[in-house]
Amino acid sequence: MGFLERLKDGLSKTRRNFTDRIEELVGMSAKVDEDFLEELEMILLSGDVGVKTTEKLIDAVRQAAKKKEIEGTEQVIPFLKKYIAEMLQDEGQRTRIGAKPTVILVVGVNGVGKTTTIGKLANYFHLFKYKVMLAAGDTFRAAAAEQLQIWGERAGCEVIRHEEGADPAAVVFDAVKAAIARNVDVLFIDTAGRLHNKTNLM
Repeated sequence: MGFLERLKDGLSKTRRNFTDRIEELVGMSAKVDEDFLEELEMILLSGDVGVKTTEKLIDAVRQAAKKKEIEGTEQVIPFLKKYIAEMLQDEGQRTRIGAKPTVILVVGVNGVGKTTTIGKLANYFHLFKYKVMLAAGDTFRAAAAEQLQIWGERAGCEVIRHEEGADPAAVVFDAVKAAIARNVDVLFIDTAGRLHNKTNLM
């Protein structure tokens, strides 16, 4: 099985586990009450949907139930699908490479492919003749800096790194300083997993 097939298989298992739990909750519950919403909230949080997004989804279901837009639990999943699709259509902010350096902090839970994505983006911007630099801010995971170094070499860009266990803020500080001094266009900063779930670390 190739990499893409393994990735699709892994993601489909995650999706099945997540949706199965919601479907099980819907099947066991007679009405959309506070107990149902509390259980749904726990499923969303345990699926790494995030606190703010979970609160928004739960509030939307609660309001829809009050307005009789949702009259039974079987209508919750179609409602969530429609509501999430609308959320994802938001234009939002787009990445614009303007000021030098443009700093892009990459965050996400463990194992989602932050370092690999940085490598691919570094190569993408390098192909468009941007001067790119990478910062190995994940000093916690073993060999994270080495992995980023390999991606940097493949993309033809410099990597700023410290020893494993070093202060990530010091790595970022040195990288920003170096990026300014070397007239870098884009600086990608790799981070340790789950950073975005911990406000104090962000």
